[in-house]
Amino acid sequence: MKIKKIAFFLPSLEGGGAEKMILKIANNFSKNGFYVDLLLVNNKGPYKNSISKKLKVIDFKKMRVIFSFFSFIKYVNKSNPDVIISSMTHLNLFTLISKIFFKKNIKIIISERVIFDDYKFIKIKKIDYLIKFFAKYFYKNADHFVAVSDGVKKSLILNTNADEKKISVIYNPSYLKLTKNKLLRIKTPKLISTLKPNKILLSIGRLSKQKNFKDLILAFLILKNKINCKLIILGEGEDRKKLEILIDQLNLKQDVFLIGFKINIVPWLVNSDLFVLSSIYEGFANVIVEAMSLGVQVVSNDCPSGPNEILENGKWGVLTQVGDVQGLSLAMEKSLQKKNKINVKKRARFFNETYVINNFLKIFKSL
Repeated sequence: MKIKKIAFFLPSLEGGGAEKMILKIANNFSKNGFYVDLLLVNNKGPYKNSISKKLKVIDFKKMRVIFSFFSFIKYVNKSNPDVIISSMTHLNLFTLISKIFFKKNIKIIISERVIFDDYKFIKIKKIDYLIKFFAKYFYKNADHFVAVSDGVKKSLILNTNADEKKISVIYNPSYLKLTKNKLLRIKTPKLISTLKPNKILLSIGRLSKQKNFKDLILAFLILKNKINCKLIILGEGEDRKKLEILIDQLNLKQDVFLIGFKINIVPWLVNSDLFVLSSIYEGFANVIVEAMSLGVQVVSNDCPSGPNEILENGKWGVLTQVGDVQGLSLAMEKSLQKKNKINVKKRARFFNETYVINNFLKIFKSL
């Protein structure tokens, strides 16, 4: 099938990895001669300024996905995109259910970015179980699936009725391509300047149970008695208060810093000595690749899914067992003391935009 017009569908442009990566892909398609519409339930969030001028933004201006139903159907039947690429499970379901109201046979590609198995790890809300239930029924209506890792693909096959032949694994275009001149112009964050010459450990992610920052802080507590170091965490979320209390109880207020969400993470990565990911689960873990793009060494929990695939079973960084605080601390210690650093940039270059676009084009031809 010859694809000329693509509609990317997102809830908003809030500060999540899914929004960031899908926008990056949409921008790239628009630069490559495609007509691209960006459908948003609500055009809000810090990534608004990252939208290419070549993209046409359709803002439904609704507070919830369900309220955008009539606007979405009206758009599809009037604009007739060749394909809709939907991302995030609840929006994927919305798109597939809406398909019965399309006047033409619009192809739908589902971009799945999480493992369904995570419901048994953490999520306990009834709505999550309902989403999983409906996914098992409605996902059969998709024309193709894009999984952001092999782990997500396996989860799709195991937990939904997705046809394995219709699932392609396409890693996120997380590679940060920066010239030497750009790197030289990057200013060191004021906080890091005040903390040097301590070793700087950096972690990035939503302050939530999934990201498991509690274990990271406990591992850091062990580490700081051996090495002069500080821990900086970028991100915002519902667990901030709990983490602040933990930091206070452990007398780490001068050692652990919760900085909040930063749209530009590059200055923090460039000036860190080690990146650490302590998640219980991931879909892909973009930030590992982003860190590696800048030459930062990585320690990560070997959680499902993504880190193991990115680091190729430990070839490009240290993998630790989820829940092993002692092991995480030891891995950080060894990584900081290691004299021969791994050339992680070499691996990071694999996760580029050209790789992503070429793989999507293969899918388009198969539709």
